[in-house]
Amino acid sequence: MEQIIKVETHRLTENFVEIDIQKYIVFEGREIKDGEKQSTSAYNNPSGRERIKNLDIPQNFIDSVFSVWGDEPTVADPEKPKMLEVKKQ
Repeated sequence: MEQIIKVETHRLTENFVEIDIQKYIVFEGREIKDGEKQSTSAYNNPSGRERIKNLDIPQNFIDSVFSVWGDEPTVADPEKPKMLEVKKQ
């Protein structure tokens, strides 16, 4: 049996991408879905770029995203919420 991965990119812009990933097993010439479709999205910020690099998809899809995104992030990572200090009275 052979496993194939079908990848679709949606809304690929210089700032954002949506990606759908569906794995299939080829059995007796037929493609059979292997699990549920996975969807992910990412902004062109440091954490989004890292997420795209770590996806389990063929490298040519990752390369196509970065060919649009370029070498540098275009969006800042969101700031983490600051913890409020509560003083006991």
